[in-house]
Amino acid sequence: MKIQAAEHIKNNELPQVQLYLEKALEIYKQCLKKITLTHLEDVIAYCSILLNKSICHLKNEEYDDIISSCVRGIKIIKNFKNRVISFEKTTKDSKDKLNNFEVRFLVRRGNAYLKQGQVYNALNDMEEAFKLDPKNK
Repeated sequence: MKIQAAEHIKNNELPQVQLYLEKALEIYKQCLKKITLTHLEDVIAYCSILLNKSICHLKNEEYDDIISSCVRGIKIIKNFKNRVISFEKTTKDSKDKLNNFEVRFLVRRGNAYLKQGQVYNALNDMEEAFKLDPKNK
């Protein structure tokens, strides 16, 4: 489905792209309902789906939905990090993945805020992302 959607985007066939986006959003919605957030793998899968969902919303210029997905992802990551015992036991690779997700959520939300003219909120998100990953430009 992803390859077909990319082909339609390349050929500027927007009605077909819209159909794929709607189908993808429905699939993501169903997947999110099935995931419990009790294990790190679940949190990573959930965040990955939320990021993909936000890309669909971006293509549809649905900035409020992007912000909502990103807020949800950031909260889930922070809640997992606050489970001190669980988070201390996670591997460096897993911590890096969660950090990467958090940075990506902040940047996507910041870009959505910018599109809405909320410059102050966008700047705060970009600064927070930079604090989490100073090497990322």
